[in-house]
Amino acid sequence: MKKEIDIKNFDCLEILNNLYDGIYIVDGDGKTIFVNDAYCKITGIPREELIGKKVQEIQKKGLYKGSVTERVLKEKKIISSIGKSTITNKDILVTGTPIFDEKGKIKLIVINDRDISELKRLEIENIKYKEIQEKTDEKINFLNRKHILGKDISLDDLPTNISNIIKEISSSNITVLITGEFGTGKDSLAQKIYYYSNRTKNPFFQISCNEYEENLLEKELFGTIKEKNSHFGLLELANKGTLYISEIDMMSTKIQKKLLKVLNEKKLKKNGGEIINIDIRFIFSSNKDIEIEVKNKNFSKEFFEKINIISIKIPPLRERKASFSSFVNKFLIKFNKKYNKNINLLKDEMKLLKMYNWPGNLKELENFLERLVVTYNDGDDIKAIIKSMLLLEYSDILANQNLSLKEMMQKIEKNIIIKLLNQYGTVNKVAPILGISQPALSKKCKVLKILK
Repeated sequence: MKKEIDIKNFDCLEILNNLYDGIYIVDGDGKTIFVNDAYCKITGIPREELIGKKVQEIQKKGLYKGSVTERVLKEKKIISSIGKSTITNKDILVTGTPIFDEKGKIKLIVINDRDISELKRLEIENIKYKEIQEKTDEKINFLNRKHILGKDISLDDLPTNISNIIKEISSSNITVLITGEFGTGKDSLAQKIYYYSNRTKNPFFQISCNEYEENLLEKELFGTIKEKNSHFGLLELANKGTLYISEIDMMSTKIQKKLLKVLNEKKLKKNGGEIINIDIRFIFSSNKDIEIEVKNKNFSKEFFEKINIISIKIPPLRERKASFSSFVNKFLIKFNKKYNKNINLLKDEMKLLKMYNWPGNLKELENFLERLVVTYNDGDDIKAIIKSMLLLEYSDILANQNLSLKEMMQKIEKNIIIKLLNQYGTVNKVAPILGISQPALSKKCKVLKILK
């Protein structure tokens, strides 16, 4: 059986001198009566400079600043503070604890000094580790996005002039501005530019100005530096790669000015003060005509001139009839696979789709075809489904024009008849398609004031 050790047999001074923390003891008058070895090592102050000296006297010599001891004497409670040694330059956590006599007067104050320099170093190392981890996570996300985006990089569905531009600028790092109506495929075009560039081994990042308030957009682009939580901005993460900024017309003039400085200087001043070189291929896009926005003073002229080096305007779907069938088939393949269906459109069914103007362009067509695939069941009359869905599309648009139901129906009828007459030329050819007689269609044309 082991014999218990009696701590009374140990020298208290020996114990205090073997502590990791510095111990500094003063009496009720603030006179130093004891310091251990660790205190002298942490602060760099020799013992002889302290013993028998009052706190005020030591402070006047500049051996330390902001005495916790004086605060404890004054406030008569435990006080903690973080300071720095004027000699060793170490970061120190100082805690002063008062000991009272039976009358409630302070008879001793025990000061505990803990060297937290190592803790701060570890904290900095932890921040750096988090930064590395964040960048690693971004790279993994980039690779995942790259795999998904890379499935559709064909230029076949683009107008010839646009595909030629992409091929011409593929080996350059020139800035590109893409404009076009909502849903025309600006995001897809930006991805194609990236995949045909010489930067595919480096990241592609995308951000929409419409999704963030000004301060959050600034944070996402330029990042933030905090002691415990740093946030990398896309301008740093996309370095050596490509950054696509959509809805650029929604960017505030403040951020435009800040981003213009980066574009001009090719340098980024982080919020922490560090300056880093920036090598990014920028792609911008907007649903609006930026030149008009500049004239209306809603957009910075200097920023527009900087980003408008290569300008690509994507035509709306109604002007891309030659590619219409390929878009439809591409979306059908996608949704047939997704919903385990097998829908193929015949010539007449494709013509029905072409009759509609598609104000929402490719995005509206894609959504329409997904609904078609979802709602279709084997044996259904797909032509009838398309007709009813198109009528809903028309009515949704016309409902926003404050028309009566009768006026909406007349407008829908008129649009359909005009499109068919433009396509087939005569009432005789169009009447069978609409399922009515030639005289009935002629009468309807007169009522609707269709000059054909």
